[in-house]
Amino acid sequence: MVLLGRIKTEELKSLKMETEPCSICLESLVSGPKPRDITRMTCSHVFHNGCLLEWLKRKNTCPLCRTELYD
Repeated sequence: MVLLGRIKTEELKSLKMETEPCSICLESLVSGPKPRDITRMTCSHVFHNGCLLEWLKRKNTCPLCRTELYD
């Protein structure tokens, strides 16, 4: 399984991650012109859902730790 699930803004704030950027697009996970879905992967890294889906079309690894996600 690739995704652990969507994460809510409140959970990011409780984890002190609200200022962290999506490492794919480098935009803030929380703030921005419009709210975006945020997804946590099985390796616990967090990305914008749309960014992650685009990444997974090209690679089968986590963008940060390069853990192989599927065969």
